[in-house]
Amino acid sequence: MKPLLYLFIGMLSLSGSSISQSNSTVDDRWIKKQFVRVEEGLMMARHETTNADYRRFLDALLEEGKTEEYLRCLPDTQSWLKLGVQATPLVSHYFRNPSFDHYPVTGLKRASVDAYLQWLTKVYRSQEKIRHSGAVFSLASRDEWIHAAQAGDTSKVYPWGSGFIRNNRGEDLCNYRHVELQFDSTTRQYVEIPEKQPDIFRGTTRVDTYFPNAFGLFNMSGNVAEMINEPGTAMGGSFNDPAWKVRIKSEQGFGRPTPMVGFRAAIRIPSGG
Repeated sequence: MKPLLYLFIGMLSLSGSSISQSNSTVDDRWIKKQFVRVEEGLMMARHETTNADYRRFLDALLEEGKTEEYLRCLPDTQSWLKLGVQATPLVSHYFRNPSFDHYPVTGLKRASVDAYLQWLTKVYRSQEKIRHSGAVFSLASRDEWIHAAQAGDTSKVYPWGSGFIRNNRGEDLCNYRHVELQFDSTTRQYVEIPEKQPDIFRGTTRVDTYFPNAFGLFNMSGNVAEMINEPGTAMGGSFNDPAWKVRIKSEQGFGRPTPMVGFRAAIRIPSGG
C-alpha cells in the first residue's frame, strides 16, 4: 500500500453520526447527548473536539465580523509537516475536508482553545430555557482528567482496565504508534524499534473509534493527547506515542501547535446553578 493511501480508504464515505454539534444547538438536549457526568459539578464530552465542532466556532466569528479573532484562532495546518513528507496531504485536507469532520481538531494554541470554550459558554447561556444558567465550558484539571479516564477506578493503567494495549485477539485498544523496546548492548540503553510498516502513515482516527471507558468517554488514551487546564500540559498520549506513553497518567508538555495535541471540553456546573 502506498504512503497515505490508507488515510482515504473508508474515510471518504461520510457518516451520519451526530458526534459533533455542527448541525445542532448548544442546549440541554445537546449536552445530554454529548456529555457525561464524571463527578459532582463536572461533566466531560464523550469525544475529543472535532474539526466540524471547531469550524462552527470559526464560522460564528466570521458571521459576527470578528475577522482578526478568526485569523488568530485558525489551526496551524502546517504543523502536520513535523511528521514528514508523508503527512503533506493533511496540510490542505485535514481541517477542511468533510472526510475529516469527525476527527479531532489539532494544531491549536491554548488561547484559541480558551476562545472556543468561552464561545460555547456564551452560546449555551444565550438559550431561553436552560437547566444550568451558571455552567462554564472549560478544560479539566489534571486530577479531574485522570479521574474521568479511570472512571473512578484508581487501579487502571489504561481506560479499558487491563494493562495490555491489545485484546486477546491481537486488536489495538487505542490509536498509538507501534514500536518495540530493544536493549542496545553498545550504549547500554533501550531504543525504540518501529514495526516494519514503511508504507503506512499512522495519523489520527475518528473520535468515536474504539470502545469507550466505563463513563462512556472515548479515546482517553491515544489518538491525540488532550490539553488540560494546566498551561502547556496534555494527557493520555497520541497516535504518535508508543504504548507506554499513552497510559492514563502519561503527561507531556507542548508549546507550539502540534498535530499530536487536541482537547476535550468539560462543563463546570456550580452548586444550585
